[in-house]
Amino acid sequence: MPESFLSVSVNVARGELRRVASACTGDLGACLQAAYDRASAAAGAGTGQTVSASAANSHSVSFSEPGKGSSSPQSYMEMWSQLLDLYYSVSARLPDGTTDAAILAEMLFQLQPAKTYRNDFSLLRSV
Repeated sequence: MPESFLSVSVNVARGELRRVASACTGDLGACLQAAYDRASAAAGAGTGQTVSASAANSHSVSFSEPGKGSSSPQSYMEMWSQLLDLYYSVSARLPDGTTDAAILAEMLFQLQPAKTYRNDFSLLRSV
């Protein structure tokens, strides 16, 4: 599984997975699909706010953010897509008849939060 969920951290993905699993009354896969569908609809709405805009010499620049301290709806849609992919790969690997609780435990096991961080600048070069 990837180290990060694009611009959404693994910790956020684990928390969202737990939240959906605890509220789920049916099949875990169906609940994850519903969460993805909601995130997909929100990503299509385009809710960015303009932070700064300037124009000069026939050029304009605009910077926007989805909201203070939050990830974009597109990032959440991608996170749910990756969680669905993880659900299907775990379900396929485990034996038939495995409970949703066992699938959730395996998914959380594979979504280990990062404990160390390292910057690698070895491929950068001075121009």
